[in-house]
Amino acid sequence: MKKVLLCTPRSGSTYAIKWLLNENKLARVCKNDEPFWENNPIDFLESERKLNREYCYKVHICHITKHINWFQSFYKPEEIYILRRKNLWNQFLSHLYQHENNWYLTWTEDAVNLKTEPKVAKNYKKTLDLFIQWQNQLNEFNYETIYYEDIKYDYKSIKYSNYIDYEKYFINIEDIKLYFKQIS
Repeated sequence: MKKVLLCTPRSGSTYAIKWLLNENKLARVCKNDEPFWENNPIDFLESERKLNREYCYKVHICHITKHINWFQSFYKPEEIYILRRKNLWNQFLSHLYQHENNWYLTWTEDAVNLKTEPKVAKNYKKTLDLFIQWQNQLNEFNYETIYYEDIKYDYKSIKYSNYIDYEKYFINIEDIKLYFKQIS
């Protein structure tokens, strides 16, 4: 049974973990389903396993790196999904939008709070370098991969790209595209 989504930011992990929790009927580890972001849950997960209690959660590769040996020994490969997006350009633009807005609003049911005033992306090179680094780190694992675009689940969260045209949002989109093509 799958228990963990190993992913990168803006891969659709909030949506995907809701789907996985519904599929496997396991308990949640924490309110936001991302325990390694909030703290170090290793002792908790180990003690719960001794009581035959298992949990379902998502973990971004950047949050598990220093615990990767524990992670790989604690979970069997058949308990882990790698979550990816088919279109890395769209994922990167979503990531860049969040980064440029200081991760102001990562999830919402109401599009009224989204920032839509066009702006220049100032840190797109550093953001892309990190984005590609995380994608490459996922490539190091041989777990079953699922794609955000293939998951079918009824969930209330809005899809930002339905409300923001990222290619119009970033005034310097041509520079961003050029760097993306050079790097990826």
